[in-house]
This record gives sequence, structure tokens and C-alpha cells, in this order.
Amino acid sequence: MAIMDQDKFNRIFGAHKPTRVRNKPRRMRAAPLRNPNLSAPAVVQDGMDAMQSMADGLHYDSKSAYYRSLKDQGLTIAEEKPEAPIITDTPAITGHDVKEAVAQSVAELGGGAI
Repeated sequence: MAIMDQDKFNRIFGAHKPTRVRNKPRRMRAAPLRNPNLSAPAVVQDGMDAMQSMADGLHYDSKSAYYRSLKDQGLTIAEEKPEAPIITDTPAITGHDVKEAVAQSVAELGGGAI
């Protein structure tokens, strides 16, 4: 029992076109090999968001232009990571040293038993 004839249905909704059946598998292409000597992530960009220089009050959107203006004025940029402090080896503190220090503090504060 058809509510609508097939021609009218096809004019409204478009004719049904059978999909093509693929019997053979699709050929997979290998990913292109990357040259390890040309690594894109190592590229340092010169551009940056616009910022106002504290040295001359001008706005810069290029790192090189900003660094050049600072160099022209005789200024330098501080390193992001300062040098690590030199740590000298200190002698280990023993229990005897602590006991001596406590006894000396008690004696300086008026004596008394611990």
C-alpha cells in the first residue's frame, strides 16, 4: 500500500541512487618520511605580541627590533635563569654539636636544668 506514487516521492526527496560496492580493498599510502635534519619545531620566531618598552615607551612587535633598541641605549636583558649559587660543602652537624649549642644557650639565658 503506497501513500504516494514513486515519481512524486522522487521529485520531493530525490531519487535513491544505489551506492557503489567496492570489492577490492583501498590502497593505503605510507606517510612521507621526514628528514631528521630539517626539524620545524626548532624554529625560533621573531614575532611577539605587541608590548611597550619600559626603556623608550615605544611599542614593539618584533623581538629583534626590541633588543636592538635596548642595545642602542646601552641596556641589556637579564638572563631568564640566573647562575646557580655556588654551594660549599659544610661539615655535618653531629648530635654532640647540638648538645653543646643548647648548653651554651641555656648558660647565656640564665642557667638552669634542661
